Order: sequence, then structure tokens, then C-alpha cells
Amino acid sequence: MNRTATSLFLAVVASLASCSGSLAPVAPLPPQAAGVSVVDGTNEDTMNASIDALRRDMTQDERTRFTDALLRIGSRRSLAVLRESGGDLEAVNRALREDLHGKTVAQILAAGAQR
Repeated sequence: MNRTATSLFLAVVASLASCSGSLAPVAPLPPQAAGVSVVDGTNEDTMNASIDALRRDMTQDERTRFTDALLRIGSRRSLAVLRESGGDLEAVNRALREDLHGKTVAQILAAGAQR
């Protein structure tokens, strides 16, 4: 991976880990998911708030495992989208948010455990 792609990749992973970044809107959660503890990737603010809410009730070990899963998902997805989009960071952010949208903690942990 060239230096520019590596820098972009690291920026995206850091953004995901800290739940920040400029993200485009995603469709709202379906009505049946309202009130369920899931990541709401509708926009940047709802994603940040929902991830923070999910982490709030976790033990330190659970938070560590959850963050590791988010980073694994982000790492795999970022590399693929960076290649496909020619380094478009906005496309990477949107793809990551779409991947997490509507997912429970268990689903994120399972996705993070996949190779």
C-alpha cells in the first residue's frame, strides 16, 4: 500500500475508533428497530450517540472487545473501499457507517471475529 493510502486508512480507523468524522446520511432505522440497542448510522451524530450509549453499560473488558471488533470491521472495510474508490475517504466513512447501521453489540462482536 502506498504512503497516501496508508495515511488515509489510518485516518479512517482512528475516526471509527473515536466515533468522529464527516459522514453522509444513511436511511433511518426501520420502525421495528426503534428502541432496540443498535448502532444508528443515520448520520454522524446518531452514530456517535448510539455507540456511546452501547458502551455506557459495558464493563471495561466488554468495551475493549467491542472497540477491537469495530477496529477489525473498519480495517477490513476501509481497505476494500479505498481500493474501489481510489482513496475517497468520504466513501470509506459512508461504507463503514452503513456496515454498522442497525447492528447490535453481539452482531458487531461476531462480525469483528470473522476472518
